[in-house]
Amino acid sequence: MLAWTTEYSTYRIVSVPARVGNRPVSIDIAVPIARIRTVIDEDDCPSTPSLKPPRWFVPVVAIVVCLLTTPALFVGLHLDDWQQQRVLQGQYEFSDGSSPYLEYFTFANGNPQDNSMIIDRGVLPWWTSDHLRLRFLRPISVITHKLDLLLWPDHPSLSHAHSIFWYLMCIYAASLVYRRCGVTTLGVCLATLLFAIDDVHAITVAWLANRNHLISGTFILFAFNAHMIWQNDNDNRYGCLSIVLFVIALLAAELGTAYGSLVVAFAMTLHRGTLRQRIMSILPGLLVGVIWLVVYQQGGFGARFSGQYIDPAGHPWEFLAAIVERVPIFFAVFFGASSADLYSFGDDSLRQFIWYAAVGTVCFFGGMFAWLGRSDRHVRFWFLAALLAVLPICAGNFMDRILLIASFAGHGLLVRFFGLARDAWKSDWRPNSRWGRVAHKVGMAAIAGSVTFQLIAHSVGAAALLPLRILALDEYRGRIETALISLDRVGALENRDLIIVNPPDTMFVWHLTEIREHHGKSVPKHVRVLCSSLVSMSLERTDDNSITVRPQQPFIKSALANLYRSTDLHTGWKRSLTGVDVEVSSVSLGGGPTRIEFTFDRALESADLAWVEWEDGEFVPFTPPDPGTTLNIPARLSHNWFVLDPIRAALGL
Repeated sequence: MLAWTTEYSTYRIVSVPARVGNRPVSIDIAVPIARIRTVIDEDDCPSTPSLKPPRWFVPVVAIVVCLLTTPALFVGLHLDDWQQQRVLQGQYEFSDGSSPYLEYFTFANGNPQDNSMIIDRGVLPWWTSDHLRLRFLRPISVITHKLDLLLWPDHPSLSHAHSIFWYLMCIYAASLVYRRCGVTTLGVCLATLLFAIDDVHAITVAWLANRNHLISGTFILFAFNAHMIWQNDNDNRYGCLSIVLFVIALLAAELGTAYGSLVVAFAMTLHRGTLRQRIMSILPGLLVGVIWLVVYQQGGFGARFSGQYIDPAGHPWEFLAAIVERVPIFFAVFFGASSADLYSFGDDSLRQFIWYAAVGTVCFFGGMFAWLGRSDRHVRFWFLAALLAVLPICAGNFMDRILLIASFAGHGLLVRFFGLARDAWKSDWRPNSRWGRVAHKVGMAAIAGSVTFQLIAHSVGAAALLPLRILALDEYRGRIETALISLDRVGALENRDLIIVNPPDTMFVWHLTEIREHHGKSVPKHVRVLCSSLVSMSLERTDDNSITVRPQQPFIKSALANLYRSTDLHTGWKRSLTGVDVEVSSVSLGGGPTRIEFTFDRALESADLAWVEWEDGEFVPFTPPDPGTTLNIPARLSHNWFVLDPIRAALGL
């Protein structure tokens, strides 16, 4: 049986011939014209049919994606790629002798002794927490990188082609799910195309270290497709398959937990069964997820003591505040009116503007959905899936590149909105009152304007921005390598300590050794970072061996610097490193250091200290001020340098 929920928009007069006795007559009957809103499948119904797009559609989308992502082939190695390559080559030693398949995504293991060694070398900055843990379990993804090393060790372009292959697989898996959750074949095609060319996936595709999201996302979508077949057709084989694919997704990346958002949303909105059957459909995946979480935590994996990660269980109020702050940004990204990258890297004024604009965008489109789709279960499914996919992300890195599954749900919601808008536009219902007609015209204009904006933003706009954002990533990578090669201006660095007064960000230091060795350059014994190019500062030379840094603005809580610490520094905080002691002698009310004293074990002019500062895109030699004098250094960069400036450079502006 099918139960139809209808909405009567108007009536039509129909003349029906009849007879009264032997006399023919005509009877006029007012027949309501029903607009179907929802179809509810009962338990004895067959499964929802799969809406297959034309055969040529998937190949055409694949060609378009390959053309738009071509710049990714030339990005090369970037940031984490350098360390991870050394891990697979056996050049990176672990104190506990762990397997590279477990430590490939380990940047700090939470052991104070191991962290102290890394901080002392200068790989991590001086303010890093002793207990910092950035360690992730992704062995399935590591296998793919190992395959790259075996097949084409000296050809990063082929490794990037490998990542593009996984993106194409993810798009194909998305099309399968859209077929079972779409309304029309055209809707399936449109949702798949918009997902494929979404520019928020640019870094996910172009950065080798982010391939884990593509792999995990692919298996999530295949698993959810099998889950829907299992529930609709009651075929237990697909139930087992969905769980196996879910496990693979979890072992590819933590993103695998997003499978639960799709399963829960399906059970609450599209499932045809009883309440008990809906709950039972969730339990297998929930059991697997709990087992994975226990193993994950007991194995010492995860992120702790980092300012970019929040522990929802340990800090629930902080996590709630992050939800309020970040969910509007993410949903505004779905509607083409925001960017998590711009919000994360922007200054305070830009962040405030983006947040209010995002809230306004979400309120506007939320009102549109409430008006058009209040009784539409597909709207509820896509909205709930997007929301549940976004909530875990609010506890981690706040960037566009982690929105793969959330954007999949977002595009499903968007295409459903297009369908509802089309139905509303075609409807011949009109209000009777004058003000009602005015409101109706305003509503129709709002629908037309919003649909036009969405189509332009997510088609032409996204298709233009996808390769552009990949080129911007390559621009940022090139800036790092150019700057690190420019260190040659201070001479050979062997057996010397490199002192960087104001680097653009700590990523310039994290992989300094690997990048310089790759280019055949000398590397220093230790690297010391004093402050940041994002803030102005004064340097006071107190004696021959000591220098005091006074930042004029907070810098440790910026988008990249806060990765290394979650707690505030306090007055009297100290750290002893080889050749130098660091002490925070004054902090602001917000916990940012305002006076930092560096005491070296030798004179600052010593030949084994190489001093540099950031200026005009390169590191240049720096001369410390004379004892008893103070040197003022202005901020060399704005926050736009990380996102907007690389895009401008990619455009040749």
